[in-house]
Amino acid sequence: DKTRPNLAITELRALPGPRVSNVTLPMEVIVTNYGDTAVRNLQVTIIEDEDKRRTEVIDELGKGKSVSRRFEVLFNRAGEHVILAQIAGGLT
Repeated sequence: DKTRPNLAITELRALPGPRVSNVTLPMEVIVTNYGDTAVRNLQVTIIEDEDKRRTEVIDELGKGKSVSRRFEVLFNRAGEHVILAQIAGGLT
């Protein structure tokens, strides 16, 4: 019986850069493996304002380790926006 991975998104943050419409904003997501074994083919889905925009792939994440991925977002209108990160299936 295989144990389920114990993974968490431990940080999602905007990096320094302009926060205006029609200009890319650099972001960073950090994923931590709290489990007892390494995981492979980890997919982190990035959602911008309720729309799935991209999937960041982590080839391998060792037990007790964290990894960060940087990506950019672009908003076409001014105002408040929501960025979410979710760990997707497909782990091996």
